[in-house]
Amino acid sequence: MKKARISIVVFLLVAFSVGMSACENASSDNAAISNDQSQNDQTSKDKDESERAFEDSAIELSKEFIKKLYNVDDPSVDVKKMSIEEFGDFQNNFSPYFTKTEFENLRNNRFFTIPQEAANKLNNKIIVQNIKFEKYEQDQSESKSLEFNHSFNLIFTDPKEKEVDKVKIKGQMTIVNTENGLKIDRYYDGKTLMDILHR
Repeated sequence: MKKARISIVVFLLVAFSVGMSACENASSDNAAISNDQSQNDQTSKDKDESERAFEDSAIELSKEFIKKLYNVDDPSVDVKKMSIEEFGDFQNNFSPYFTKTEFENLRNNRFFTIPQEAANKLNNKIIVQNIKFEKYEQDQSESKSLEFNHSFNLIFTDPKEKEVDKVKIKGQMTIVNTENGLKIDRYYDGKTLMDILHR
């Protein structure tokens, strides 16, 4: 009888021990799952913040370039009368915003002189307003580049500071993250100012 009781007690102790071990394992597994989920959430949050910072910096760079290119305070400057060195320096002012290849492409097409030429031809100052950016609706995750549509208004004023014209420019650009920081790798505007120059 005592042996039977002892056996029952031993059985209960073993069962209890097994049950506790299973509970501990389950708790450990749940904790591991919870920890993994927490790490995944943090990684996702960090990634979102990094992407937002990248986008904000890309837009800031693009705005700075557009303002530098299109704001013309002195329409009396005639690029056609510049020396070769002056002409080169004028265009090289924009090189920090671009990858080497895209800068050379635009420079060879005299793109950087167009706003100044238009202002000089019309004897108007040019002011940039209402710059807007819209990121392409494509999967750009895990990418070191951003694609934007952009638009802005150019306000032309005569020597008496009176607004005489308003032109809307639309275009596209690509910003890439290089070892030298963010750079514009592709830039395109409509040919509105080219039309002004050749009319």
